[in-house]
Amino acid sequence: MSFLLDIVIPKDEMNKVGLEEQLIEWGGVKFSQEPPKYIGNKELVFEELTNLKYHCGLLGNDLDVEKYSVLIFKGKELSELEFLVNSRAEDLRTNQLFVFLESLLTVSNFYIFLLREDEVIKERYAVEREEELRTILCESLSWDTTKDILIFK
Repeated sequence: MSFLLDIVIPKDEMNKVGLEEQLIEWGGVKFSQEPPKYIGNKELVFEELTNLKYHCGLLGNDLDVEKYSVLIFKGKELSELEFLVNSRAEDLRTNQLFVFLESLLTVSNFYIFLLREDEVIKERYAVEREEELRTILCESLSWDTTKDILIFK
């Protein structure tokens, strides 16, 4: 399956999960990229979204674009995580993306959108613990029980 992964995170807590903006340098001066790109766990690439119509439609008043960043994941680690889940691998922590998603539990609140292209979110889950997050991700990524979901804290 081809999943898309977006995260919504408070701008002032991005450093808690190791997200750093990837700046470019020109003439000795550093600039943001357009759109801004962020690196997590030194390898994971996220791109900031500017069209938030879809996300605002699902979250309504909960999404203050001044306080939150919406990032789309751009790496291969999501496909690798899907394969790990479906091969019944015991330790998902070998996947950098999974480790990063677990680290989101350290921020005050977040939203994880996991969906396939041209699909809509059908289920929403509140999580507080790593075990809950793991179970929901595994169910959603399983080829037997694929779901388009929103996970939030």
